[in-house]
Amino acid sequence: MMFSRTREITDSFGARLRLSVEGGAGGARVTIDRPQRPAQGLVAMDGYGSEILCAFIMAARIAGPSGLADEEIAGELPARLRLVRSPEVALLVVPADETQALAIPAPFWDRLYVELGLVTAHVRELNRRHVPLVH
Repeated sequence: MMFSRTREITDSFGARLRLSVEGGAGGARVTIDRPQRPAQGLVAMDGYGSEILCAFIMAARIAGPSGLADEEIAGELPARLRLVRSPEVALLVVPADETQALAIPAPFWDRLYVELGLVTAHVRELNRRHVPLVH
């Protein structure tokens, strides 16, 4: 069974962030991109990566002036998460090959956090359906 879900988050200035999840024979994938800024690229992650990003958003929200250490996402789709404060407060999702980092500005964080919570549940269920059981 194929599954697809796409949501766009729009900030008060009209900027957009797109979050999609697709399930297929190989398991579920989450993608995030900025449709108005295609040069920024597209970030793909599995369920593990989406859970780490969700937690990192909350950590960034409560980080004080001392900042926040980078977080590494290992596994099939490795990336590094980084909180930056200049030129704007944003989370950077840097793929392992360090090409086309995706900047997620702070105005998107709350809605993205909620959407990632929903997406992660979908990913878990899609992967549960596609993992062969060994007895």
